[in-house]
Amino acid sequence: MTEEVSYSRHFGVNDDYNIPQFARDDPRRFLELVEHLNPRDQEMLICYALEDRSRTFILAFAASCVLGSAYGFLQGAWPFGVLEAIWSLVAMRRWLRRRAAPV
Repeated sequence: MTEEVSYSRHFGVNDDYNIPQFARDDPRRFLELVEHLNPRDQEMLICYALEDRSRTFILAFAASCVLGSAYGFLQGAWPFGVLEAIWSLVAMRRWLRRRAAPV
């Protein structure tokens, strides 16, 4: 018989709170990872996580994607700029649909 490996154990995620195992083993390592995140990326993740609560978060996510696109083009990473521009258009479309939908 083969032992079935759970999805969470395979990817190093603890089932308790969906916290990565390395963060539970050594919280300092996790904090080092978080402190190096770009503030724009932090804002994008927060807005994406909270977009079900208010359509304002969808608009804020679109705005941060526009800023990311501009940054990508300015630094010469045009594929990143194109990708972020596409994400901003997708987010704007979602925002427009949510705005038109009855509350």
